[in-house]
Amino acid sequence: MAKLTEKQKRFVRAYKINGNNATKAAESAGYSKKTARSQGQRLLTNVDIKKALGIAEEKLQKKYEYTVEKLIEELEIAQNSAIELGNLTAYLKAVELKGKAFGLFTENVRGNFELTQALIRYVPTKKETEKQNDETSGSSNTGDI
Repeated sequence: MAKLTEKQKRFVRAYKINGNNATKAAESAGYSKKTARSQGQRLLTNVDIKKALGIAEEKLQKKYEYTVEKLIEELEIAQNSAIELGNLTAYLKAVELKGKAFGLFTENVRGNFELTQALIRYVPTKKETEKQNDETSGSSNTGDI
């Protein structure tokens, strides 16, 4: 592996710190704000930088003993708990975080997130399910005289 320049090393560190945002990492590493986006994308195609990013990711996972699999597992638990409690907000947050973990959301220039692909299904609350069950069982009993 070829030796990285100091600026490239700063980019690798900043990329992890800035949540894998190449533009912000390029700016933090000292590239001009005007060219940071194109420089960031160019740097991500550099073989040596890719290797350095892979090594940095492995170090972080070992340091915190946290993997994507563990994150998804915890989000599944949170999502199931939210369904049981009928908390749609918590459910949608868990779905959103899982989508981000799988890379289904991309950050646009304004800093908002755009949905690139995902399927979100509506899960009725416990009260809605009980009400629907009561209505269903109540209507079938009225016909039996």
